[in-house]
Amino acid sequence: NNTSLTQSSTNFIWIFGDGTPNSMQFSPTHTYTNPGTYIITLIVSDTLTCNLGDTIQQSIIILGNNNSVIGSLNICPGQTEQIGILPNPDPSITYSWSPTIGLSDSTVSNPFATPTTTTTYQLYISNGICIDTITQTINVNAPLLQVSNDTTLCYNETTQLIANSFGTSSNYIWSSNSSFSDTLNNPLTTNFIITTPNLSTTYYVLISNNGCLLTDSVVVKAIGQGGISLSASICVGDTVTISYSNSNPGDSTNYAWSPITQILSGNGTTSITVSPSNTTTYTIIATNDICIDTLTQTVTVTSPQLTVSNDTILCSVGDSAFLYASTTTSGSIIIWSSSVTFNDTLNVSLEDSIIVNPIVPTTYYVLLNSNGCMVIDSVFVGIASFQTSVQNVGICVGDTIALTIINLNPNDSLFHDWQPNSEIISGDSTNTILVSPASTTTFYVVSESSAGCLIWDSIVVFVEQLGAGFVGATADNPNLYQGESTGIHATPNGYTYSWSPSTGLNNSTSQHPVASPSQTTTYTVTVSGIICSRTASVTVFVNEVICGEPDVFLPNAFTPNGDNENDVLFLRGRIVEKMELKIYNRWGELVFESNNQLTGWDGTYKGELVQPAVFVYHLKVYCIDGQEYFKKGNVTVIR
Repeated sequence: NNTSLTQSSTNFIWIFGDGTPNSMQFSPTHTYTNPGTYIITLIVSDTLTCNLGDTIQQSIIILGNNNSVIGSLNICPGQTEQIGILPNPDPSITYSWSPTIGLSDSTVSNPFATPTTTTTYQLYISNGICIDTITQTINVNAPLLQVSNDTTLCYNETTQLIANSFGTSSNYIWSSNSSFSDTLNNPLTTNFIITTPNLSTTYYVLISNNGCLLTDSVVVKAIGQGGISLSASICVGDTVTISYSNSNPGDSTNYAWSPITQILSGNGTTSITVSPSNTTTYTIIATNDICIDTLTQTVTVTSPQLTVSNDTILCSVGDSAFLYASTTTSGSIIIWSSSVTFNDTLNVSLEDSIIVNPIVPTTYYVLLNSNGCMVIDSVFVGIASFQTSVQNVGICVGDTIALTIINLNPNDSLFHDWQPNSEIISGDSTNTILVSPASTTTFYVVSESSAGCLIWDSIVVFVEQLGAGFVGATADNPNLYQGESTGIHATPNGYTYSWSPSTGLNNSTSQHPVASPSQTTTYTVTVSGIICSRTASVTVFVNEVICGEPDVFLPNAFTPNGDNENDVLFLRGRIVEKMELKIYNRWGELVFESNNQLTGWDGTYKGELVQPAVFVYHLKVYCIDGQEYFKKGNVTVIR
């Protein structure tokens, strides 16, 4: 069917692809005598123009119920290839593949195939009348490879690594890297290598089956070479660490050091801390599941020996002492100094001995240097007059105290004689005496050393006259009602005072503070002198306010007869803040009235003494706590 554009001079050439003559017709009819797939070519041209010309091709399948085979394909595992033939545009032609496994679409003429094994596919082509069968084989070239297991080697150990392709490859490439930039086996037909790695290494092997490559690898873990790091020479008393090192010690490595009695810490680890007293050889055995590594290290110990003079005591300033030092260690240097940091050198020529004349007790230091190992010792040169120590003390009169003379050189025994004997209670001839002087007294002591040196000392015992029973505390009024105050006092005069508790006091450091307690309180005063202190206490009672009798009381009789005894009628009571007192005669006349507790009735009315009789009073009281009290009663005037 020709649908080409035509003009008056357009030419057509049909080529049918089966070897028959071409046709010049516009839409020819052609009969194929054999089944198969043919390429039909149409060439269009025009003799009158140069821009009208084209060529087109179409594939046509001629079915004839026959079988055919097309070329097989070789692929590697996982590779995809397109198989079959080009599709026919005739919609009446259908396609069906068998088997369908590994095909992208089993109903097209040219699907993509990804078989996992070599597979022969058949394509069934049908137009509804005829069925042609096309067979195509896909060969999957699957190389097989097995290599030696990963392994672990001890230091300098050799192993053989083997690869097996199970006949899928005749050549092998062994390499030390995954890019296969080197080849470890020669010839390539050799399927193994022999290696002695001292570092952990991964070995790679590659094979090929018709261009399909397969790689694998073997990890060879190499236990490294052990080593020991240490400064091999130390001084006696020094501490040193011995360390075992291995760049690749292996898994679950155990470390055992010996001799264990010389190890301070770290046994069972890669490092131990030791402080040997003499030259010692240490051994480590490092073991894991495969290898044993044994190493030794000797620690050389330098132990210089130094002998010096004993401590000594001089009787007085100006005496001399000969101090010596000696050593059996050859090549040693001895330095004497008065400083523990050796800031000075007393033996300029580095001789072994020196003569000293100390003016105060002095410690002399000596240093022995033997090839960098040092020993320091010292000699104390005391002076008898500096050998003892005493301290003045103070006591309160009546107290007893122990006086002690301290021997500053406990290596030298002293004999003591104390004075005055009359003041010593006990302990004479010892370093401690018990005394109780009544006044300030000086005690003298003479001490004699084992070398016969005499030492004079004295102790002053200051006695302060603030003895027991000499301190007191009193109150002006020890019984108060709430809201009242009283003065409290401490004796004697001339000391410092401290009252406790300070609550309710206007000045807790005064000798005579004012106390206004809210409840019953015991105040304790501490009276302090220069040396001692004493205490005394006074209790101030705070009573509850009863706004009425008996705390508020008006007598029921009085005798205004001029004898100065009971001549005036007063309202009694310390808790009265305000009052109103009215007194009436029997006729109801007001004969006396007062609002002041200090103003009482003297028994007169209008300037005249009343006759003996019974009078009526009305009393209203306001107490200091705000309570009110009222009473109506009788009072009798007696002559």
